[in-house]
Amino acid sequence: MELTKLKNNLMFKQSNQAVKTVKHMIIRFNLLICMFLFLGNCAQSPKYHKKYFFFAYFGEKKIDTTSRMDFQILSEHFASDSQNIYFDEQILKGVDRDSFVVLNDYYLKDKNFVYYYQITSDITINSPKVFIILIPLDLTVKFEKKLNVDIVKDADPKTFSPFPKNKLDYGYAIDKDHLYYMGSEVTFVNQMAEVRFLEKTVHPILITPSEVIYQGKIISKDVGTFQVFGNYAKDKQNCFFIDFEKMDQFPCLANQLSTLEYNEQNPWGYVHSDYAKDLKNVYYQGKVIEGADPKTFTLLEGDKDHCCLAKDKKNRYNQGIQLN
Repeated sequence: MELTKLKNNLMFKQSNQAVKTVKHMIIRFNLLICMFLFLGNCAQSPKYHKKYFFFAYFGEKKIDTTSRMDFQILSEHFASDSQNIYFDEQILKGVDRDSFVVLNDYYLKDKNFVYYYQITSDITINSPKVFIILIPLDLTVKFEKKLNVDIVKDADPKTFSPFPKNKLDYGYAIDKDHLYYMGSEVTFVNQMAEVRFLEKTVHPILITPSEVIYQGKIISKDVGTFQVFGNYAKDKQNCFFIDFEKMDQFPCLANQLSTLEYNEQNPWGYVHSDYAKDLKNVYYQGKVIEGADPKTFTLLEGDKDHCCLAKDKKNRYNQGIQLN
């Protein structure tokens, strides 16, 4: 009798496990079909381009250049003819046609003004009619581009240019008097002054003769002592943790701060971790790890991803959190 009960219980468990497995397979199948239909039916946003090095098109529509004298493609989204400037085939009003220039993916200018622009997308999805396992077979996704333009206040069109030229575009620009970031004035900078990006770091940190700037914000005015160590930085008095959106200041013993590094590079050629320490504290991403011992705190070299694991004489840590 007991043996029969055990067999029945085992068969019941196996049956439940089989049902769960089938459900998981169906969910995965649904996701795969959804991804396939979504990617296959996305209507790409139309752009200006040329076919066969000569014929102008907007998306798949050929442009009749015989009726639009002096037609030129200025960028993927801007074009001009003898009468107008166009954004995605819509007339762009309020700009001077003869002097209009597309500078890069952030800035435009004419003889009168400098403009900061952003292109946003509105997504529309058709109403589903035929479904297979809750997925519409006729799914179509369309993107509609919208242009937002603002005049860059007090910018000088004659001397205004993106910075740096012929390099990665971070949204900076400079004219005879000022440095700009994403259309807003950051600081006074003489155009003839030395302005550069800090080398040997993955972060776009801008250095002027008197300031350190990150993502358009003045971080430090102690240029002479400013240093970067992986995702950490410091000057004579302050410490900073850097991510891809901001640089946060945190209290520490700046003259003693050091980052913890791995003995080997990770697949991206990086040896730095998000851990640092001074004589008093250990930090993870700029925040104090309570109770951690700076004298014995080290990284675990077995952490292949160079991400999160560390230890001291008493505990182990993952992303700065003490493990039980």
